[in-house]
Amino acid sequence: MFYGSFHLDIIFCSPAYIKNLNKIYRDKNKTTDILSFEFKEYDEDTYFIGELFICPAAAKKNSLNFKDFWDKEGWTQINKSEYLTDLANKDTTNKDTGYSDFDKEIILLLIHGILHLFGYDHEDDAENAQEMKELQNILYIDAVS
Repeated sequence: MFYGSFHLDIIFCSPAYIKNLNKIYRDKNKTTDILSFEFKEYDEDTYFIGELFICPAAAKKNSLNFKDFWDKEGWTQINKSEYLTDLANKDTTNKDTGYSDFDKEIILLLIHGILHLFGYDHEDDAENAQEMKELQNILYIDAVS
């Protein structure tokens, strides 16, 4: 167990910059919304978790493309079957959180990226992908409620 400070860098970058990173590190020649780079390095009493690169332009596009998804009640209804039992009983509908659709997208990207830093993978492991999605939903609901 590690005791001390934790450090995570969050870098907001342009579509061209994140596309270049995606090409170099994932061999995908396209813009993405977030990339996670795990470090797990120690320096004295600080644990460096990693870096999250977020493209606000891609996040904005996501929030516009999935506007209905970000409707709080609609999002809850779409995903209700995937919630754990305790989450299904939580009242998460019709609350004015004060977050814009863009804010919600950034929150979801941060949660998604952090889960990657802690070993969750949705591309190569179907079981892990389902667990990641469920945990992501729970953390998102808690973050915006």
